[in-house]
Amino acid sequence: MVLIGALGTRVDAAPVHLNTPWVEWEKLEDRITWRDENYESAAFSVRKRCQRYERVSPIVCRLAVGRIALGDDLDRVERDLARSGLQPRPHVEALVALATSHERCAPLLSALARVSRLRRPLPVEAVLRALELPADHPDLDLFTACVGYEQADGSARWSESVLDGLRDALRQGHPREVDDTQDVIQQHHSLAAACKMVDGVDEPERAKGLAGLRFWSEKVHHLARSGSLGAEEWEDQDVRQSEQLWERARTLSWLGRYDEAAQLYRRCTPVVVLVRLLDRVERVSGEAPGAGWMGSWTGR
Repeated sequence: MVLIGALGTRVDAAPVHLNTPWVEWEKLEDRITWRDENYESAAFSVRKRCQRYERVSPIVCRLAVGRIALGDDLDRVERDLARSGLQPRPHVEALVALATSHERCAPLLSALARVSRLRRPLPVEAVLRALELPADHPDLDLFTACVGYEQADGSARWSESVLDGLRDALRQGHPREVDDTQDVIQQHHSLAAACKMVDGVDEPERAKGLAGLRFWSEKVHHLARSGSLGAEEWEDQDVRQSEQLWERARTLSWLGRYDEAAQLYRRCTPVVVLVRLLDRVERVSGEAPGAGWMGSWTGR
């Protein structure tokens, strides 16, 4: 039970009851719309074998279903689930390993890399465009019901802990999928096209409500990272935020187009430039810049 109100004040409100954080095994197959019989059968197998484990998160349960669908051993999945019912990372790492040896290895790894770059929910039809998969692809459930999950409004989303695990696992076993320049550019360009399916505008004022504005912002983010492929479309956008300009400038620097990058950096506000530089120093050195230096800049 959670009571909402300022500290020290009387609260006259109905209690808010939060849903259990554990998976409801008896509803596992009913609450998820499985598109492929292989994944539906995997869900049945996981429930029958693992329902005696009570402290299992829905995210981990879905990942376990994905592992079985890709051919993992049920005994191994059960052992991992018993040890880490709340931690998705071991299951994400196992999924990437299974995708590596799968007969559909190339499209699976490519789609997982694209998913790892998503930051916000997308309608399922836009997910298909982002992952460049046909609507009847046998592993669509892997991305919309195992690695991610569908919401009541028909969109799919992915938890940050799963995305972090995906990026790390791919970087360790398949660095090209996450670090190769041309692959990264192509992935972001596809994700920008997916966001464009939803917002379809070039100016933030024309976006339909807050949700439309989020999709526009995500499209600009992916266009900024898509190098020459997205250059013309990025120029068509009415970009004014320093953060968005910085993102495009950073990509151009990464590609060695320093003059173009410098022009965009000049359009960023000094505060954004400073914050980004401080963040860069901290990530490279592992230490925050000295308090004395920061204090001298702020006058404190």
